[in-house]
Amino acid sequence: MRLKTADILKHIARGLAVLLLFGAILFVLYSRLLTGREAREFSGVVTEKWISISETDEGTKLFPRILVKTDGGELIKISVDFETYERLQISMRVNHDSRGVKVETPR
Repeated sequence: MRLKTADILKHIARGLAVLLLFGAILFVLYSRLLTGREAREFSGVVTEKWISISETDEGTKLFPRILVKTDGGELIKISVDFETYERLQISMRVNHDSRGVKVETPR
């Protein structure tokens, strides 16, 4: 049984579509894991703060988090240390860069 040229082209097109989809998924996952959302620089306002709790066989661990609404309107969750968490209040302006979160001082 011989395949027609049209059938061969359909199989090739399907294979390329699957490869393209797989490549796009890998690219998205790689870019999210490699750069992370926290690697970006932005300014915004603290809209929420909370402490996540993780319980393991080794005990309970606490992870302070804040939610920042950037000047561009994006909502970003950020892990912070306990000192920063205690200092920050809802509606405070913050700057974020590779060194972490800093409270923006009024001018």
